[in-house]
Amino acid sequence: MKLSPSYRLRTLSMSRRLWALAFLVAWLPLQVGAVTISAKINGVTKPIGTIDASIPDITKPARVTGEFLFDKNFAFLDDWYNFQWLNVEVKYTLNGAAQANDPVVGKLPAIDPQPGPKEDNIPWYFNGKEYKAGVFDGVKIREDGVASRFVDRPSDGTKNSQIDFMTFLVLENVTDPTIKKTDFCVLGWFDWTYDNKSDSAKGESSVATVSGVVDKGMVDLINTAMGNAGGGGFPNYVAMMDCNLTACVPEGNAFIATGLGVAFIFFAARMRKPTPAT
Repeated sequence: MKLSPSYRLRTLSMSRRLWALAFLVAWLPLQVGAVTISAKINGVTKPIGTIDASIPDITKPARVTGEFLFDKNFAFLDDWYNFQWLNVEVKYTLNGAAQANDPVVGKLPAIDPQPGPKEDNIPWYFNGKEYKAGVFDGVKIREDGVASRFVDRPSDGTKNSQIDFMTFLVLENVTDPTIKKTDFCVLGWFDWTYDNKSDSAKGESSVATVSGVVDKGMVDLINTAMGNAGGGGFPNYVAMMDCNLTACVPEGNAFIATGLGVAFIFFAARMRKPTPAT
């Protein structure tokens, strides 16, 4: 059947729209979706923020970022704890075969990076100097009371390799008297894969899952990875879950609440005060 010119025009227009949509989607950040992070505060579980992970720049397909955003009502927790990232390499595949060891980080599972001359013996992804600087690879990795961020761009020379990671959001104690300084609480995680494609310049990363649910197997994985560490290891550090945070309400908020309470009592007393007899 011969198609009319108007029908052909409409078909061509729709085709162009579909191509434009496909082009737009291809350039959008590869993002899984933010999920809620909850924590037990003084015995009550509260949603304290959200975690997300993505490949934010399609022109840099190997570069993966993670982000924790505070709920503004719980930003005060950042005064009591440091919200750190801990990166665990869980699998290294070379030429299609899983390896027991990675030539860079050693026995798997392994903390990335390992302790060494350029790092420290603390298991966080960012060492003390990097964390203090607050910026890594052009990313603002921490904003007090606002966000904590992770960024990594793996590479593996010219090897035909794939590397699987689990990256955890963890809580480092600063001022809480009920938690040891070397104990830390696991709050959430995301897992991702780096495919080196036999050329680091062509490597690509992909995020699979983002979650605020932590189980004992994950805690055991982290503790095993710390135990596998070389270079002096990560002495005395222990991962935990379901921690009870005993952070206090900020002094400013407590002062305001107290002031309002006093004002209310004064006002109520004035309302009850009898009118003098005339």
